[in-house]
Amino acid sequence: MKKRRKQRIKTRRFRGNLWGQAQSKRKHPLAYESWIRMRSRINNPNDPFYSDYGGRGITLDSSWDSFEQFLKDMGDPPVIGERYSLDRINNDGNYNKANCRWATAQEQANNRRIPHAWQIE
Repeated sequence: MKKRRKQRIKTRRFRGNLWGQAQSKRKHPLAYESWIRMRSRINNPNDPFYSDYGGRGITLDSSWDSFEQFLKDMGDPPVIGERYSLDRINNDGNYNKANCRWATAQEQANNRRIPHAWQIE
């Protein structure tokens, strides 16, 4: 009898932790979506943008393996006016707190890598 009770208590605690994580993701859907897409571009060779990110050697700060840490470092994107998305300040740099910001589409367009075929020498 005591063994079953202990199992139920452990299950409740485990579910409680999962519920807490799910709540965090529901409260911050834009940040969570950006985090998921960032990780896919870096880690998933089947992602259409992998060659521009993970394939070029762009990496992710190991502390950002946790959504909670990513959210703590970056916060939610601003919701005033335009939609903001995650941008690397140095396009050849990795994803980390010092090199990332929330930027508008215009800011990102001004901060992009120029393909070698377009460079004038």
